[in-house]
Amino acid sequence: MEGEAGGEEEGPEYVLEGDGEVVADLCENEAVVEEDEDQEASADDATTVLDVHGEAVYAVAWSTCGKHVGCGGGDDVAHVATAPTAADPKAMQGHQDSVAAMAFAVMGEGLATGGLDGLVMVWDVQSGQKLMQLDGPAEGVEWVCWHPRGNVVLAGAEDGSTWMWDAKKGSLMTSYHGHGGSVTCGGFTPDGTRVITASADASLKVWDPKTGACLLTLQRNPFHDEAINALHISQDSNVTLTGAVDGTVRLANIQTGRLLGKLEGHTDSVETVGFSNTLPLCATGGLDNKLSIWDLNTLTLRGSAEHPDSVIKLLWHPQEPLVYTACADGAVRLWDARTMECIQVFRGHVDAILDMALSPDGEWIITGSDDCTARIFCRSASAMDT
Repeated sequence: MEGEAGGEEEGPEYVLEGDGEVVADLCENEAVVEEDEDQEASADDATTVLDVHGEAVYAVAWSTCGKHVGCGGGDDVAHVATAPTAADPKAMQGHQDSVAAMAFAVMGEGLATGGLDGLVMVWDVQSGQKLMQLDGPAEGVEWVCWHPRGNVVLAGAEDGSTWMWDAKKGSLMTSYHGHGGSVTCGGFTPDGTRVITASADASLKVWDPKTGACLLTLQRNPFHDEAINALHISQDSNVTLTGAVDGTVRLANIQTGRLLGKLEGHTDSVETVGFSNTLPLCATGGLDNKLSIWDLNTLTLRGSAEHPDSVIKLLWHPQEPLVYTACADGAVRLWDARTMECIQVFRGHVDAILDMALSPDGEWIITGSDDCTARIFCRSASAMDT
């Protein structure tokens, strides 16, 4: 599951109008990617293959400085390597169950991993040595992230709790309790002043990070009625975009608690969502094999793109109106959000992609797959020469 806060750079200004349902059906000019099956089976566009795991690779990450990549999997091991060549991979052993989540520190040289053993660990990316173990959750860790401007780690767990630690001292700062189901996604707002969590109990909560007090809860009608899978927070720290297992998508103002819009169109679970950094658009993807692009000014569907299989994760390019999608068919696709044209396909995996991350410039992609490998792809030849 995903829980990403937007970056600190200012995004586009846009007006969210109305709170009614979207008026557009799935657009008539859906982009359908027609690909040769034999070519898919044999092609490998990866510049590097990290074949260091004995089981599925559940989590990947790219450091904010651009110098390191990480991957973790069902063999209970995480690895860190030099980017983009993945040279000198270092195994980081300590978890007693699958490594399900990871994130690099925004500042410093730390990498946090979260396991299904309920543990969060912080590692030195240069040496691969464990710096500390952070205890708290009674069940598996769903996601981890760092404060946008400090050495603070946040993690959500299957037991309905969220925990925040001082990553320098290794001490617990605050824990957040109140969800009635797994905390499937969450994170800090980009300005760092709030913690946002969403849960399998169909609720979204806004927390004071210092006191642990719940400041706002959104749940049930007119919000979501079923488990929330995906969350993204706008760069101005005011709006959340959420997707749920029943195919619903919601926009909400987390300052006022007002529902801003219902984006209707998906026919199966929405697995991934994201705001554009460059245009007043957002994107959603799900088990109905669709990527959908929405206009935030009108709350209407701008376009949709059919995939051969489920859309597991999407990521916007940080500087251009382009969207990467990771698909259960093992391919990554790059889409122009203005035209819904698929402008590039990255093949190589022979099983479903489970996670994806981008380099800071958006030109490199790392993926983790059920085929037990992590792969690195490059968008352009110019990026390979840098």
